[in-house]
Amino acid sequence: MDRVAPLPRQIGSVICSSFYSQKALDQGVEAPLMCRLYFGKKEVRSSPRPSLFINPINFPLDVARYDLLCNECPNELDLKEEVAEGMSEMLARMHWIAGYDARDVEFVMAGSPYTAEVRLYVIDFNQPQMRAFDKNNGNVSELVNAFFSNDPYYPRPVLTDSLYTNFKQMYMRSCPEEYRTRGALFLQAIEARYAKQSATVYSIKPL
Repeated sequence: MDRVAPLPRQIGSVICSSFYSQKALDQGVEAPLMCRLYFGKKEVRSSPRPSLFINPINFPLDVARYDLLCNECPNELDLKEEVAEGMSEMLARMHWIAGYDARDVEFVMAGSPYTAEVRLYVIDFNQPQMRAFDKNNGNVSELVNAFFSNDPYYPRPVLTDSLYTNFKQMYMRSCPEEYRTRGALFLQAIEARYAKQSATVYSIKPL
């Protein structure tokens, strides 16, 4: 288990200049110490909006913000596809090796305690919300419920989304061979539930 260090100063400075509101800058709000990686939450505007409410301990980075940050610091950060694959590898290991549903774990970006580099961390393993999962006989719906109860760290399970494709492929590669059939059932189930939820939202018309 590693100690999480603050983000390197260069990364923090770019986040401040790119995503903090002018009011926050004028008030001297600190650069973020750590960022939550919300890859399941996509900014629909052409450019990410400045944040009006700043939490320097847990600043949210959606895909659009992460893309912009990568453009500004191309040699400091992993590609978003690599981050999504890292999330899915860890999720598969928690499901099919450790035997937990991964409920309420968090994926964050912070600094390395040993070097001036960015590292990705999974935190909150010890939360009481996480539940043991029977890898052989447990109902896969338990994993599906946990997936959607978490904050939107993982790419949303949309078959046409290339980021989800990376996530899905790495999840299957990370499943032990004897659990790949059940791992595939989990992926099919989250895709079906998300498609149903999306269809329900789009079917509602304003009066």
